[in-house]
Amino acid sequence: MSIVKRIRSHFLANVVIAIAKKLWNAMESKVARLMGDVGQVLARRLSRIAQRWGNKSSCYWEADLSFVQYLAVSHMNTPAIFKL
Repeated sequence: MSIVKRIRSHFLANVVIAIAKKLWNAMESKVARLMGDVGQVLARRLSRIAQRWGNKSSCYWEADLSFVQYLAVSHMNTPAIFKL
């Protein structure tokens, strides 16, 4: 067995990339996963509602990772009967 710095086979490179993606997803925390799946969506919705109400600074809420994380953690801790 040997170690190489560069993979020459396109097939092998695709297999290695697929394995790396699966490992990356498996190591990702539940909060990080929910930030992308739930937090971003909720931040976008709340931002648009606040913009319609006249809050001009709310356009930055989608990009605020702390706010997105807060929404994701809040969603995690919300009982199932209250979730939309």
